[in-house]
Amino acid sequence: MGAGVEDVSGVCFCEAGRYLDSTTEECEPCDVLSYKSDAGNGECTPCPQYSSALETGATSDTDCLCRENLVKVEGECLCDLGYHYTESVCTLCALGSYKDTRGMDACVPCGPNRVTLSEGSNSSDKCVCDTGFEELPYNSECTPCSETTYKETKGNHLCTQCPLHSFALESGAVSVEQCLCKPGMYKESSGECVPCPAGTYKQTYEGACKACPTNHSSLEGASSQTQCLCDEGMEPAGYPGGCKACESGYVKYNISNASCSACPPDIPCLTCEDPNTAEDTRFLLRQCLPVAGYFFNGTGIAVECANGTYKEEIGTGPCVPCQHMETSPRGSVSPDNCTCLQGYYLNASSVCAACEEGYECPGGGYQLSTSGNKKCTMGACVCVDGYHYNMSGSCVACDPESGCTEDECTGTYKRARLPDTNECVCVEGYFLSTGEYDNVSLVGNCTPCPVDTFKEDKGNHVCTPCSANASTCGVLGASNASKCIQSGGCGASSIGGGDKGAKTTEAEKNTSNSSTIRWVPLAAFIAILLVVSICGTQITSK
Repeated sequence: MGAGVEDVSGVCFCEAGRYLDSTTEECEPCDVLSYKSDAGNGECTPCPQYSSALETGATSDTDCLCRENLVKVEGECLCDLGYHYTESVCTLCALGSYKDTRGMDACVPCGPNRVTLSEGSNSSDKCVCDTGFEELPYNSECTPCSETTYKETKGNHLCTQCPLHSFALESGAVSVEQCLCKPGMYKESSGECVPCPAGTYKQTYEGACKACPTNHSSLEGASSQTQCLCDEGMEPAGYPGGCKACESGYVKYNISNASCSACPPDIPCLTCEDPNTAEDTRFLLRQCLPVAGYFFNGTGIAVECANGTYKEEIGTGPCVPCQHMETSPRGSVSPDNCTCLQGYYLNASSVCAACEEGYECPGGGYQLSTSGNKKCTMGACVCVDGYHYNMSGSCVACDPESGCTEDECTGTYKRARLPDTNECVCVEGYFLSTGEYDNVSLVGNCTPCPVDTFKEDKGNHVCTPCSANASTCGVLGASNASKCIQSGGCGASSIGGGDKGAKTTEAEKNTSNSSTIRWVPLAAFIAILLVVSICGTQITSK
């Protein structure tokens, strides 16, 4: 007997892992599906179901190993987590299912609209919302994305907002490509929805903007063909959908189905019959166009360009602002009409620059000019030593023997001494300030009268408003009521002009030195007063 053992009684037995073959009378090893833990001639014990030994002659049940994807639980081989038994093997749970216990049971399907990210999921937590669905904080169910959102990936995160002005045609969108621009808008290459250009429309979410019919136009972002109306210079033709050109002597400046109206007879426009060299002659011959220096004010009336602006061309374009620190008369037709504000001069670069110390800058097109018996900084002037202001605002020499007295308001700006009260007060066109600007006190400074006010006499009292419908045409420091001009009368005479490059003549110097009032915009005078205040100009009174 091969591979046997003999006990003390002299009887032979097969050793562990072997059994006695009745045919050969030999001890044979147990096959891989069994084991035998004790010596003896009995049969081998079968391994647990779905297990086997690695080789014959196993001597213990621990030598019986579970097949692939099975685990031994209390001596029994079961499919592992995430596996189910099918066709004699344990296979992974399919997508959309899971198995969180060991055993031979089938996998459990995920809930509605939930999927797993991979096969073999071993927990219900692996079931997440499918594309086009989201898990809301207050609801554990997977809810379809609304028409304003989409979701391209699986997971429990929220849906992504469609680009601005776009929507999906139905809920549950799975791609941003399903977000379509609303009617009246189209999608650029960047993905952004932008309004359809003027003259086009788009009635649906899908498709491109379409051109309006002939002789029709639309405002930007039109969402229906009904928004395509008769173009400028066109009116309804008397048959459905038709538009015809305005007749000679009639005009229409907007896109609408209104009728053309007669050209206004009392505004400075080209007559409707005047020839025009522009390309679209048919259109322009039927319009009244504002001439240079005039623009449409929004109600179809041509009005003068405001101070500080100009317009060179015939047409409906806007007036153009002058450059920094420049002004111009109303109705200006060229940038050459723009001149420097008072307190500024035209430098070598043809730019209006702040007046330099020791010079006086009356504005307009003047270069730097010396100021005789005044010392000036940015246009703010006081009398030099040995001179004082007289009642007309000019600097006059003090008595050569006794010098200047306090009665003569030495060194003060825009002040004069009243003979009857001996009080030093502001000259005509100026009042005594009681406020501040940019945290700098202006109290005690003589300040120019505001726009549309005047002051005809010397004193520290406030300025008088112009009468109704009268204006100082945007200038300050008016010294008498005649400076208040009735509405519509403001023009080139209101503000000093002149060529930008013109130099000051001797006569102009004398005039600028003796002038009581210079009309300037508020910003320039505030700058003057700041300099005067900061430099510590003293107010002398007795």
